[in-house]
Amino acid sequence: HYSEGTAYPPMTVLIFHTRYANDASARGDLIDVWTGRARKAFQFAEDGIAGREWILGDMFSAADVMLGFTLGAAQSVGVLDDSLPHLQSYFGRLLSRPPLRRALAD
Repeated sequence: HYSEGTAYPPMTVLIFHTRYANDASARGDLIDVWTGRARKAFQFAEDGIAGREWILGDMFSAADVMLGFTLGAAQSVGVLDDSLPHLQSYFGRLLSRPPLRRALAD
């Protein structure tokens, strides 16, 4: 539930204005507010993933798939950056998984 219910809602606003409406540069205050909300939501996951390989510890799960999608969106709008080093490392692990590499190649 965290991925879709907490972390992704701010991403919806950011992606809408950067990808669909293409008006992010004219909506600076709005973008700043929702970027801050996204960073706050991701800080929870940043703290939680520290010291773990996957969300559930050593076991890859559907929770990782869900959070991976959300992190991909965050990376695409610049929210997933150096301020979230544990999540960046985690996202790198997700991207290195052969099934995901195959899916992205199609």
